[in-house]
Amino acid sequence: MALEGIRQLPVGMLYNQSLLPEIAQFGEEAMKTAIFYIHHSQGWNSFWWEIGDTIDLKNGNISLGKGGNQGGRVWTKTTDLNKNAVTNLPIMAGSWYIDNVFTALDMESEWFYDKDNGILYYWPNNTKPGESPVDTGIDLVIGNLSHLFLLQSDSMNNPLFNVTFEDISFRDTRYTYLDNEWGAPSGLLYAVPTISPYI
Repeated sequence: MALEGIRQLPVGMLYNQSLLPEIAQFGEEAMKTAIFYIHHSQGWNSFWWEIGDTIDLKNGNISLGKGGNQGGRVWTKTTDLNKNAVTNLPIMAGSWYIDNVFTALDMESEWFYDKDNGILYYWPNNTKPGESPVDTGIDLVIGNLSHLFLLQSDSMNNPLFNVTFEDISFRDTRYTYLDNEWGAPSGLLYAVPTISPYI
């Protein structure tokens, strides 16, 4: 498949539930909001997925849904892409973690976003039980823009030039890693947002 230019991505995962009993304690209903952050085994890229239709915590079987489009290379064996490669190691899943599960919210610096009701649950790392974050002086900032600004010209024949930013900082855009605007240009290891190329 790799030679035909078809991207190969994992569709699910099996994990050893005896090593991770806390996942079963989260509950299958709570896991429906989960986001999986997975490195592949070679370690140079990370991928994000929403949970899929299958959530079988008793048997450690979870399917992956929307996502996985953040990388530019396929998950395949080395020689599928380079017949002269010295090794033939497959790219497999490596380290991973789960994010955005309400029942896993149990310590400082963790948060959960309830998208259906528009509620953010956040446990600051300097509050005492029963203390409101408002009383701590913490400035909570939530980015809701994916792009702070867009610089463009009317054509490739009339490019922008001499654009300078000085003495200004940019921060706090929203997450975009599950947006559909990511693409994998030929030959790149990483995907990039299709709305704008890297400069």
